[in-house]
Amino acid sequence: MIEGRKLRYSLGALKGVPSSALKEILSKREDGPYKNIFDLVLRVSSKLVNRKTLESLILSGALDEFNLNRATLLATIDVAYEHKEFVQPFEDDLFEGDDTFIPEPKVLSVEPMPLMHKLAHEKEVFGFYFSDHPIKMYAKGLRKKGAKSLSAVLKEGSGTAGVYVVDVRRIRTKKGDQMAFLRISDEFSEAEAVVFPDVYKKIGTHLTDQQLLLIKGKVETRNDKKQIIMQDANLLTNILEDDKESVYINIKGGHDASVKEKVKELINSFTGPHSLYIRQESDGRIYEWKNGVSLQDSFLQQLRSLIGNENVVVK
Repeated sequence: MIEGRKLRYSLGALKGVPSSALKEILSKREDGPYKNIFDLVLRVSSKLVNRKTLESLILSGALDEFNLNRATLLATIDVAYEHKEFVQPFEDDLFEGDDTFIPEPKVLSVEPMPLMHKLAHEKEVFGFYFSDHPIKMYAKGLRKKGAKSLSAVLKEGSGTAGVYVVDVRRIRTKKGDQMAFLRISDEFSEAEAVVFPDVYKKIGTHLTDQQLLLIKGKVETRNDKKQIIMQDANLLTNILEDDKESVYINIKGGHDASVKEKVKELINSFTGPHSLYIRQESDGRIYEWKNGVSLQDSFLQQLRSLIGNENVVVK
């Protein structure tokens, strides 16, 4: 359900979240919002909301409101349940207003998971890409290359398109030659593709799950179903390398440590093919970030809101 600029989605549709767990979470939430992952685990029944359920909630983004990256939340699950086991003997005293003080444990802070992993996990629990699609980070470069959408290729009968490989199934023909059947997708649609032996010999090494490809093919209809017969394919990162834009950001002396930490976490959450250069105003030096970033609008908007429009340049 769309509310303003936000999309509301039922937790009951998530894989790994049974209705009994959902009822328990909502019931206990009537006593007040959950403060953090420790508060959530402490208040709900472990029999109804187990580790697997909590993992599905984290991977879906349902617990993003705790302002911790999903990898950190996953790493902290065991800590939260161990804390619950330790606290349980004191619960009666706590609820009766006893002065017993039990310190809250610390989260296990880890680097955010790469964007591709984050989206793959969303696909796993939702059944589709919820917050974004892997191909979106290359949309601008694909337009420059004249690539079409999958739906356009299917409609027009042939063409090139940037795609994400959802699934690969390999078989051998009667002659012993290898070929493959692929399930591919872009931001808007999904399709089946066939790679016959002659083409497989050229591109077989590129055909792996979660791979990003620029494909060329023609459309054939078999059993009333359209398939793309692949004629060629290249790794998308290689194709777009030559005319790739880079991101330059300027960190001012007035930016405090909390802002810098948020910038770091944001950068790690939007990994992609574009180089990132950071200028520290304090010493004037320019550093190249260890990983590339995605040029998604949401990334650039959040970055500019943190450090100012004038401190973010794409060229």
